[in-house]
Amino acid sequence: MSFEDSELALLIDLARDSIGEQQAYATSILNQAPPITRAGLWFWEAYQHLNADRSSGMATGGIPFVAMRAYASEYGLKGHEREAFFHILRLVDNHHVNLLNAKRRKADEQSK
Repeated sequence: MSFEDSELALLIDLARDSIGEQQAYATSILNQAPPITRAGLWFWEAYQHLNADRSSGMATGGIPFVAMRAYASEYGLKGHEREAFFHILRLVDNHHVNLLNAKRRKADEQSK
């Protein structure tokens, strides 16, 4: 199960601030989420920082390699760590870009 940031924020708010069935539902969904490792959190934060460097226009573009390279250098990643960083970020980014572009295409088709 995946959520957009706004949906996740809503679930967190419901779990914290609601009562009764809404709170129970939101809490049960959040409790099903897998635990986040330190490495996973580090990659998530890196992705969020680099997300601002992407280009957008007619379609959303990927995070530029130069931005990923600068981030890796800033954090002293070398060798296999550096290559793994590029690989993981590119996989996540490609998936994110595909979802955004599919959503945009669907909206464009519906508006015709």
